[in-house]
Amino acid sequence: MIRATAGLLALFAIGYPLGMMPGVAMALLSVLAGTLFAAGIIGRFPSLVTLGAGVAMLEYALALLPASGSLDLVGALAFGVALSLLVQTVDFEARFRGAFVERQTVRVHVRKWIENGAAAVVLGLLLAVVGGGGIIGLPPPMYPAAAALGALLAFLGLVGGAIRGAETWGAGRDGKER
Repeated sequence: MIRATAGLLALFAIGYPLGMMPGVAMALLSVLAGTLFAAGIIGRFPSLVTLGAGVAMLEYALALLPASGSLDLVGALAFGVALSLLVQTVDFEARFRGAFVERQTVRVHVRKWIENGAAAVVLGLLLAVVGGGGIIGLPPPMYPAAAALGALLAFLGLVGGAIRGAETWGAGRDGKER
């Protein structure tokens, strides 16, 4: 079930930017991102999925260039949340390979995913209000570039969190290896 969810999230992450700006270059980026997503999901390699997310974000940033200021806020938020959930679901699948997972553990993880998604949506809306209100002072043609920069920074934060999570994997609250 988790792999199916990850697959649907990957299809959205690939298809949304391609639908915004169809073309050969976008199709090639979609194929590359899709290959990385598929290898990561099937092989349970979160690092490949993270790399695929980076390619999908590049694809999205390129799709935003000709938009010249007409950013679809709901689409941007959905895209960001989908990438975040994709990486988290594959990481969950990789951590619990074939192991029996109690319902409480699944509930805790699902609650955390929902909290992370809600926080990302609230932050995205806040940034849209601040940016759209002219507080930052960017001209409208620069909004897509600012959105792409924000997506890049969010992705780097996600990678940093994954690295910190990998460093503490297997350690208890006291930092000692179990």
